[in-house]
Order: sequence, then C-alpha cells, then structure tokens
Amino acid sequence: MKKILIVTFILVMLSAIGSLLASKLIEDGFSLSVSPEEFERTTTISVNLIENMEVNLVILDEKDIVVKVLFQGTLKSGETLFTWDGTDYKGSRLTEGKYQVELSGMAKYTSLKKIIILK
Repeated sequence: MKKILIVTFILVMLSAIGSLLASKLIEDGFSLSVSPEEFERTTTISVNLIENMEVNLVILDEKDIVVKVLFQGTLKSGETLFTWDGTDYKGSRLTEGKYQVELSGMAKYTSLKKIIILK
C-alpha cells in the first residue's frame, strides 16, 4: 500500500510539473533551452514553439554583438534542435568565454540563455 501511495504521489508531482512547463510555453509562445551550458566542442539548442513562427536564433558575445546567426526564418510548431560548434559567422573558433543564445520571434518574444565556451 505504501509503495502505491509513493508512486501515485510521484505521478501527481510529475503531472503538475509538466502542466507548469506547458503553461509557461503557452504563455510565451516558445521555449529555449541549451545543453550543456558549458562546453568545449558543441552544445545543443532546443527551440519549442506552440505554433509556426518567424524566429531569429543568434549567438551574442559579452558586448551583445551578434557573432553567429544560427537560424533566421519560419520554424514549424514543436521542438527543433540546433547544434552550435562554438564558431563565429566566418567559421572561426571563438575564444573561451561567456556568450548568449538569443531567440526572438514575432517582434514581442525574446528569450536569452547564457552559455560558456571552455578550453
């Protein structure tokens, strides 16, 4: 009986967390995540949209200057994954340091995630 209660509790908590995440996604129109946030070779950027949307996905340096455009155009609803190898728009490897991934769409939505290139 105790195991059933624990499993039920865990399922209820997971459902509540999922609902919170979904409501945040619906509120903003999209979500952005990066894994890993600290990397040496590559990082994966996940964009999740609730509807088809015109978006810009760029990498900014510490001075908020765009160093790489990863995507510019229309993305379909759902999750889309991008891989970034730590290079700039010329294909040159960027130096170790802090950068940001910026996702913007429909002129009113913007999301930023910090990332760090390690050596």
